[in-house]
Amino acid sequence: MSEVIEVRCSRCKKTKPQTEFPILSNLAYAKNCFICREKNKARADRQPKKAPGPSDRGKDTSGEQIPEISLSRLISLMEKHGSVKPFEIHVNIKRSELVLLEGEERTPENLLKCMASHIYQATGYRFNYKGKRPNKGNTDVHKFEFYCAQLDGEQTKNHLVDDVKKQRGRTTMDRFKCNGHLNITLNSSRTEFMMVRLSHHLAHKHYTDISIPADIKKYIRESKGLTATKIYEEIIKMHPKTELTEKQVYRCWSDVNQGRWRKADDQVESAKILLQEYKDLTIDIVEINPEPGLSTIAFIFREILDEYGGDVEEIAMDSTWKTNAAGYELYAIVAEANGTALPLAFVFTTSAGEAAAEGAKDRMLQQVLRAISTDDGAPNIRFVHTDKDLSEINAARAVFPDSKHQVCMWHGPRYVKERLCQDKLPAYYDPRKAHKVYKIIDPTWCPGVPKPCEDPNLDHVGSDDEAEELGASENDSADGADDIQGFDDSGSEYDPEEAHTEPDTCLPPLFILTQGDVKLPIYPNPPKVRKADIGEFCPKEFRESTLELFKMHGRLHPHIPINEPDDPEHPYVSAEEIYKWVVFDMYCHCWDNDLPQVWAYMWNRWYCPAQWKLWARASEPAIPRINTTMIVESIWKHVKHRDLSDFNRPRLDLVTYVIIENLLPRVKRNLDGLRRVRRIGRGRELVGWQKDFRIEWLELSKRDELRSMERELQVWVQNPKKSKERDVRLARIAENAARQPGSYFTDLDKWVCSCTAFLMSRFLMCKHLVREANELLDNSLLKDLALFAELRRNHFAPFYRIPGIHSMENDDEEDMDDVEILVLHRDRSRTQSMASSRVPSPDLDDEDQTDLPMSGLEDSASAEQESQIGADSDLEDDIRALASDDEGPASQKIYLSKARLENLKRSFAAMLETASDPQGMAPKLAEAIMPAVEAVEDTGGSIDRYQRRRKTHRTYKDSDKYTMFLPN
Repeated sequence: MSEVIEVRCSRCKKTKPQTEFPILSNLAYAKNCFICREKNKARADRQPKKAPGPSDRGKDTSGEQIPEISLSRLISLMEKHGSVKPFEIHVNIKRSELVLLEGEERTPENLLKCMASHIYQATGYRFNYKGKRPNKGNTDVHKFEFYCAQLDGEQTKNHLVDDVKKQRGRTTMDRFKCNGHLNITLNSSRTEFMMVRLSHHLAHKHYTDISIPADIKKYIRESKGLTATKIYEEIIKMHPKTELTEKQVYRCWSDVNQGRWRKADDQVESAKILLQEYKDLTIDIVEINPEPGLSTIAFIFREILDEYGGDVEEIAMDSTWKTNAAGYELYAIVAEANGTALPLAFVFTTSAGEAAAEGAKDRMLQQVLRAISTDDGAPNIRFVHTDKDLSEINAARAVFPDSKHQVCMWHGPRYVKERLCQDKLPAYYDPRKAHKVYKIIDPTWCPGVPKPCEDPNLDHVGSDDEAEELGASENDSADGADDIQGFDDSGSEYDPEEAHTEPDTCLPPLFILTQGDVKLPIYPNPPKVRKADIGEFCPKEFRESTLELFKMHGRLHPHIPINEPDDPEHPYVSAEEIYKWVVFDMYCHCWDNDLPQVWAYMWNRWYCPAQWKLWARASEPAIPRINTTMIVESIWKHVKHRDLSDFNRPRLDLVTYVIIENLLPRVKRNLDGLRRVRRIGRGRELVGWQKDFRIEWLELSKRDELRSMERELQVWVQNPKKSKERDVRLARIAENAARQPGSYFTDLDKWVCSCTAFLMSRFLMCKHLVREANELLDNSLLKDLALFAELRRNHFAPFYRIPGIHSMENDDEEDMDDVEILVLHRDRSRTQSMASSRVPSPDLDDEDQTDLPMSGLEDSASAEQESQIGADSDLEDDIRALASDDEGPASQKIYLSKARLENLKRSFAAMLETASDPQGMAPKLAEAIMPAVEAVEDTGGSIDRYQRRRKTHRTYKDSDKYTMFLPN
């Protein structure tokens, strides 16, 4: 039983229990008892009352007794009246009635939060904490002030960013003049009561709570291993009417998880710290020598290199953008493992404020490639696949000088197709230098100059005295034109001593083009021609045939026979003969169709010796297993559309964490599958290329009539929107069905065929080989799924070893020194027959006609170089030759000066002022200015939509030519 406290009344002087004294607003007991206070009140009521003055407002009412009610009674009153009419409440509540959440301490802050929550649940009005005030008379007493969350005038001021494009397009919450205030008074020395004073003078709309409840926060913490999207889907199932958005869940999920990858506020430094934590465990950090203007972070998967590095023979390298908020470009170096992608290294790089030095990216990539190609890494790399990025090409050729560099066979035709559709002049082309390499090339035929042999006004009137000297000049040697290798037309090896018996300079003939009374020398100095006087780069009707010719040239190879009826006993040709033939073939195609600009582009970018060995299979004895860099694209697909799809502009450290924690475990499982250390004794699933190979095998096993019917049925089922397109496809199918079967050279032992289908096949197979194999093996391959699981692609013939056809001995067929390359030598007449059977030759003089079949190709390079197209020339000369292509160095960034930027702003302002003239523009002025306005709208509008986009960008599908390479 508690002790009774007695207190003496200051008026009646009697000692009474403390319970007979009222509690004041400051939560202290009054000095007068209840009886004495009632007497004082009655005496005051009998006296005449006066109107309160201004000085009486806000007067302290500490002597006023505040009624005490229970919390349940207060909640009941508020639920009954609070949400439908104005109200004022001034009561005392026992603190003990407030029930806190499990685990919360009974601190003043938690008590205040609990009381505000009870009021919100009872009235539907949310009160936000504003601040506290100390009591002037008692320092133990504090008044805590709250205001209605919908009270007009209490909203925080929005701090808008300067960029209008980044401002949110959302209206504010409805506000009311409700005078909603909540004051709660606590006395730290008297903890049994709390005084609550609540006023709300307008019954308005209830507050809609969009904050994350505690139970959902707990669920997010427990499910942090799932993605934010999955968690949100589960929340919707549990709470179908929730007001939460996916962005709120993502933010909460990010706050819970970011401790795993966010090691510093600066995302670049955070990524470096994160890599240091993984160092020596799963990755190795590549130390890159600092380069001015270039910031780089590089690391390699040490576990993958340790387990599979010795078996890596082919790697692919490519980069992607829009993976991180820091704007870093991401490179990946991926190894081919039985058609499966095994990433070996990743590189983040970007320009750091200033312009990077020339070749900085080349040197950076070289250091990463050298870290991979060490003896304990991947020392046996034979093929390097890239796109036409000069930085990647130069770095790969510097680190792997003895390996074959292969430009992607998807990117290459894509570049050509895009270029053929662009009506712009090619890069500078000097036909004299091309003529030195290959004498069939007319030295007077270049863009803007008509065919000399068909012009009656073209006179061969030059003399040795009139001609300019051409040859060993400083300019020629400086641009590397005289360093191009060539071939003797007889097929014999090049004799450097014999080549230098001529003088250092020669006097070429001078051709004069007469146009009326004007005579223009077109050789050796072609005239300058305006673009308006030159025809279209490549008319539409020639684009498809040019592209198909280019594709076929890149796939020719000495190991693959050609179908030549004139010489069926010699189906194989050498690499040198292939090069001479494809140059002749493309040149004749351009000559016959009057496409000098196309030929200039093709020679500069693809068919000159320095470029040829970068994209043609014929320049290497072995044939690579992969044809494109799509194994790198498969990595980007997983990283960008699987791991990062839930993130908008993720931080650099998060992308690094995802690569190590999400991508690497999947790669290790794939490697275990290749090593057959998982699911031992169980059936194995075919890898992707083996599935496609089997589907293609089954398709080629069908009769031609059945395949034709299925294709025709597919066209009708798909029902293209344009009937013209459907008719074209049906006509093409009918044409193929009516084609008479030809005779081809087929060798089942070497698994080769001379048909075009085999040459262009992704898998190096055709119906002739498949049907012959099925007949030989009694169709057993159609039923044996295990055989396809054992297939491996070889670099040399036979490209597959099939039981029952080839010996299954485990010989080292990939050793170049031990493999006999069956390439039969061809004489001059054979080459002429092969070339002339393809395209009619240009009409030249009789003297030149005698040397028509690949006659020149004489080398003007140094005597130390051998006469073969596959031999590597000096790396510096190759880089010089590569730097002359149409697009220029892709890695060079462009900077506009401050003066030019200011001039650009003034120009835009002037144009905008002219266009916004209230009196309008004159028709002639509008005709002149509207093209510029439309160009600005196209460019600026595309960039504006890109910057306002909230979803993660995809490199190709969500970008155009204006936004493809914009920084994040």
